[in-house]
This record gives sequence, structure tokens and C-alpha cells, in this order.
Amino acid sequence: IRKLRIRVKEIRVKHLPELDDEFAKEHSGKDTVAEMREMVREQLTEGTKRESDRQLREQLVDKLLEINEIPVLPSLEERYVQAMVQDFARQQGLEEVSDEQRQQLAEAWRPMAQRSVKRMILIDNLRRGHEIKVDDEEFDARLTEMAGKQGSDVERFRLLMERAGNLDRIRGEMEEDKVFDLIEESAKITVAEETPGEPTPDTEA
Repeated sequence: IRKLRIRVKEIRVKHLPELDDEFAKEHSGKDTVAEMREMVREQLTEGTKRESDRQLREQLVDKLLEINEIPVLPSLEERYVQAMVQDFARQQGLEEVSDEQRQQLAEAWRPMAQRSVKRMILIDNLRRGHEIKVDDEEFDARLTEMAGKQGSDVERFRLLMERAGNLDRIRGEMEEDKVFDLIEESAKITVAEETPGEPTPDTEA
């Protein structure tokens, strides 16, 4: 049996910062720990609600796509698929994607691409059919709300969004919100208490 002699040169102990008002001011911009905790609670609640709303919307879309046949031009579908492949390559830091890899990715993502295109057409048809628009007053109110959440001046926020090319995206999201408000008003939605192994909520478009 061999014996090993080890000399310990340094022992480091990780010290966590104390959760006090100074910590709250430095890391959250709030004056007290209680205010920081309330902010975190509100953020978690808002995040949970957004995810719940997103799931409900996608279930409504699935129902509408089941009862409404929406033809998709092959060229449009292919452009969408190739855009997904390019986004994947860019996110992975890949300079080149072989033809074989491109084909494999395209076939794997084609069903998702088909649904995405149909969803886009469905929402756009409803928006046009019901003449859904967002007026300047509504748009300004949304920008003011978004700027306030980020602690920014609204004009500065608008300028930043404009430079990033996000103003049209924000308006489009507002129009989509109105489309889903319309869908939800005319849909029969039953929300059941969630139990393990049972899907919820149930929707009927």
C-alpha cells in the first residue's frame, strides 16, 4: 500500500451575501428585502400567467386548425423550414451545414413549420376579416407601460425599439392579442382542476 502525503496550501470558503436591505438595493433597485420579495413574487405570478395564456392560445389554434383546412404553398413552407435551419445553425455557431444535415433538420422540423405557417395565415385572416387594428393611442399606451417596467423614459424607449426594428413587432403582438380576445369570446372554454395524468384546460372552438 502506497502512502501519499498531501500539502494543503489554501482552503477557500464561499460566503453568501447577507440578505438585507443593502443587498436588495444593490441587486433589485428596491429599498427593502420585503419590497424585493414582493417584486419577485409578482414576476413569478406574471410569468406563470403568461405561460398559462400561451398554452390556452395554442390549444385554441389547434382546435381552429382542426376544423378549418388552410392550404399552404409549398414554396412558403420551404422558406420557413430553411429559415429554421439557418437560425439553428446560427445559434449553434455553425459556419456551414452539410446538405445531409440540412435535409435531416428540414424533415425533422417540417411538421412544426407547417403548423407555424398555418397559424400565421389563420391569425392574419382573422385580423383582416374583422378589420382588427391598433390605433396610435393604444400603441403609445403600450410603449409607456413597457418603458415603465424597464424604468426608462418612454421617448428613449421608443427610439431604442425603433432602432432595433421592434416597433412593428410590438404592434403585431397587440393585434394578435386582439385576435385572441375575439377567439376567446366566441369559444367555449372549460377550465378543470388539474389532476396528475389528465390534460387541462379543455377548449372547444
